[in-house]
Amino acid sequence: MANGLTEAFAETGVSVFASAQDIRAELLIVAATEPKAVWWRNFLRVTMFITFVGQSTNIINLPSPFSSLYNMDRIGAFFIKILVELVGQLPFRVTRLLSDLSCFLLLNVFNYRKRIVHGNLRKSFPEKNEEEIKVLSSQFYRHFSDMLLESVKGLTMSKAELQQRFVYRNPEIFQPLFEKKQSAILLGSHYGNWEWGVLSFPLSVQHTVVGTYKPLKNKALEEYLNSLRKQWGLHLADMAHTGRAIVSYKNQPSIFVLIADQTPSDMRNAHWTDFLHQDTPFLHGMDKLARKTGYPVFYFEIERVKRGFYEVTFSLLCEAPKNLPEGEITRLYANHLVATIRKSPANWLWSHRRWKRKRPVPSSAELKN
Repeated sequence: MANGLTEAFAETGVSVFASAQDIRAELLIVAATEPKAVWWRNFLRVTMFITFVGQSTNIINLPSPFSSLYNMDRIGAFFIKILVELVGQLPFRVTRLLSDLSCFLLLNVFNYRKRIVHGNLRKSFPEKNEEEIKVLSSQFYRHFSDMLLESVKGLTMSKAELQQRFVYRNPEIFQPLFEKKQSAILLGSHYGNWEWGVLSFPLSVQHTVVGTYKPLKNKALEEYLNSLRKQWGLHLADMAHTGRAIVSYKNQPSIFVLIADQTPSDMRNAHWTDFLHQDTPFLHGMDKLARKTGYPVFYFEIERVKRGFYEVTFSLLCEAPKNLPEGEITRLYANHLVATIRKSPANWLWSHRRWKRKRPVPSSAELKN
């Protein structure tokens, strides 16, 4: 890997240095002798600036601009930290203005997943005409932009402000379980501001709250974001190892929070059901875990009261999952989610390619069985 990078940089006339000052002189040489290396020159200027500022201010500790290429995760995490801190310092009236600007850019300049959003809405609401679909699409982009800024700002919000803006109507529903030292499974979706829900839920119950997440490729960024998510008591578990997490918390009453409307990668084991007029695959894990553990299953619905304010209601989905046939919990969850979405369609994540996969055709061996 190191030799490959060295050779790549050698093609531009730049060698591997030990300090940012050397880059400044070498860039001048590159600019004079390699006029065609425009892309590399710009890349190196950015690298020089990052390293020079970082070394001069001790914000980041990078031994050289090129050795940092072996650890680009830290550079990415560094800029995300700056973004989080900057947004965290802004009052909400400013973040709303930024959200309005973001909405305009996403919808009218970048056309961000416009066809996907429009197509998903049209198929999910066949009873609506084209004008109504366009209105829903615009409302989605406004909510999506708000949610992006709010999610970033939520990472540095105070406990008091988070509890003021994200209110739980009936958290006492879990108290009888806690008194019996019984755990539960809580199912949510990409609706409303689910990030604030994950952050604040531990403040509302006595149970240990365990949230499942999909690990990032950037481990430095993952470590930073998870440290902020855990500041109010949240425990985190890799969604690929949810079963292990349930075993590790078996001696303490816990609530395992699953955002369960993601598209599964395993189509053959997925649970298929009618969802918004379409044949839709769901993760089979929530159903499997509930029936295996016997933990009661709850559903949470987020209502957007106004910009920056939400209320959450919990409901019991299934008290004795071991008594249900395979796939029934998935069906119950899908029906509850449809009801939630129909109340305020714009608040769901329509930019997701939710229906990109089709039900696999059974093999001859499967048909025989």
